[in-house]
Amino acid sequence: MSEFYNEVIKNKYLDSMENQGSRETIKYIFIASKRAEEIKGMDMYNFSKEDIEHVMDNLTMKSYHTARANMSYISNYITWCIKQGYRENNLNPLDTVDRKWYSKFVDRTLKIHFSDEEMEDLIEEFDNAQDQAMVQLWYEGAVGTKDFAEIKNLTYYDIDWNNNELELKDSDGSKRKIKVSDRCMRYLQNAHRQQIYINFSIKDGEAVETERELMPSDYIFKNVQSFRTKDAGISTNVIYKRLHALKEKFNLEYLTPNAVKQSGILHMCYLLFMRDGELGKKQFNEVGDQYKWSKISNQGYEYYNVTLLKYFVTKENLKELYDIDVDIDIREVKRK
Repeated sequence: MSEFYNEVIKNKYLDSMENQGSRETIKYIFIASKRAEEIKGMDMYNFSKEDIEHVMDNLTMKSYHTARANMSYISNYITWCIKQGYRENNLNPLDTVDRKWYSKFVDRTLKIHFSDEEMEDLIEEFDNAQDQAMVQLWYEGAVGTKDFAEIKNLTYYDIDWNNNELELKDSDGSKRKIKVSDRCMRYLQNAHRQQIYINFSIKDGEAVETERELMPSDYIFKNVQSFRTKDAGISTNVIYKRLHALKEKFNLEYLTPNAVKQSGILHMCYLLFMRDGELGKKQFNEVGDQYKWSKISNQGYEYYNVTLLKYFVTKENLKELYDIDVDIDIREVKRK
């Protein structure tokens, strides 16, 4: 029994490939495409974009990078077949797709960490600017050491709107400043302006959305109007309720503040590696400052607790999310 549909053509294509790793990947795709090709009664090189969606659905993909790579492999195969005169027309249906097309095939229910592009795509789906800003702040390092204090305390006047700088106040009264992205600033501006909050819940197995008016306030994150609500600023409990609603609506089992923060740290590590060509003491000091990483004191020195970074700042995660090969030097980062 043939491993591939139209095995002669597919083996001819495989023989034309020089890279062994790419050859193994396309073999996997050809195996996954066989069922769809048998149903259609044609080789994948004659598929429409809609037909190719069935192939992509059969590929288990946990990252944006993997989805993009698999789409590229399929597109390259179709282009090769066009040059060989196999396809019925000279149009490659994948030439016009954008990242939203192939990122929709990523199984987000399995994901713990997101690339920067995946995070942007996800957050853009949220109905409320309040939620967009909240998750983006976790991603860029604003959380607080206790009860989301840096989120809850943030006001319009704590933001330098011209220089992308936030002054954050923690639960112990300490303050610090961090720089954030233009994307974060846009979400913060929209969150401050938002007047109606769209509340999502599941009742009797049915999705229910209701509009609630937000209390006017200088706080960025606001409570909805209610006879029981006295404070305009949100509570820790409200943050968890909003997070739970996001997890339910978008089927994101592993969406947690810590996982989002870890995704942000991985992105920052990627940017620092691209800037400096290494990941070591200097770079992890910057990560520790941005994310207010926990510290250990010993003999007059303060150490960022880099042991915790080792669990997720790995070569494998950086390769999967950003397609880079990097040697990571995670050792104690000392500060006197």
